[in-house]
Amino acid sequence: MSLAVAVLVAGEILFYTGQGFFSKLFSLSHPGKASDATPGFNMIYGLVVALGTWVFTGFRLRPDALTLVIGSINGVSLFFYNFSAIHAAQSGPYSLQSLMSSFGNILIPMIISFSIWGDRLNGLQLTGIAFMMGAFVLFNSAGLKSLKTGQKGFIWFVMVFIMNGVYSSFNDAQQRLEAGAHRQDMIIITFLTAALFSIAYSSSSSTTTTSPQQAPSTILEEIPRARMNSSAAMPSASARTRSSPSPATVWNRHSMPGMIF
Repeated sequence: MSLAVAVLVAGEILFYTGQGFFSKLFSLSHPGKASDATPGFNMIYGLVVALGTWVFTGFRLRPDALTLVIGSINGVSLFFYNFSAIHAAQSGPYSLQSLMSSFGNILIPMIISFSIWGDRLNGLQLTGIAFMMGAFVLFNSAGLKSLKTGQKGFIWFVMVFIMNGVYSSFNDAQQRLEAGAHRQDMIIITFLTAALFSIAYSSSSSTTTTSPQQAPSTILEEIPRARMNSSAAMPSASARTRSSPSPATVWNRHSMPGMIF
């Protein structure tokens, strides 16, 4: 192995590990739910990588039909990988997440390579799989006890394993089918699709949350409740004279318009 290859492999490991680490930091610092953090992370992550690659290639983007199709599908895979990674970050240790992600990135494309593309595994690859299986077994002997959500939280780590393998397999398929061409186009289309899918997901989620059909019923339910609270808060005229709440106090107490009559 030459020095250049060793440096590139070390850099790939560093950046790959850093991506998972910063996604965990993002999920832990996000004030809302994990499902709310995913669109924001994907939009920022996808747009930065797509724009950076586009600038690096001299503002060139000429994908053919095959790269456009595979890249678009892979962008959705990337969205769901980040979706499961952020949930996994809030469900258990980063060490398990990193192991499952690396394991899926190697094992699933390797299975596809010899089952679909006809490749054969060499001794070094088989040794690497054996080491990863051993690490997985050793970690599971004690690591599952640290999951915050118990056995149910493990489903997100399984999703990390599957989606990272699917994402890597699509990348490998595009390179094989295109003989190494349109590599930068594949990156731009993949990450741009992930960002656009995140925007669509965020818009649909906000529309569902603030559905206009739910608002009238909620208000109608709260108005009688507000009147009862107002009556209970004012038992007599003398009490109102001694201690009469201001309109601002009533407003803050019920936290919605239409409470003062």
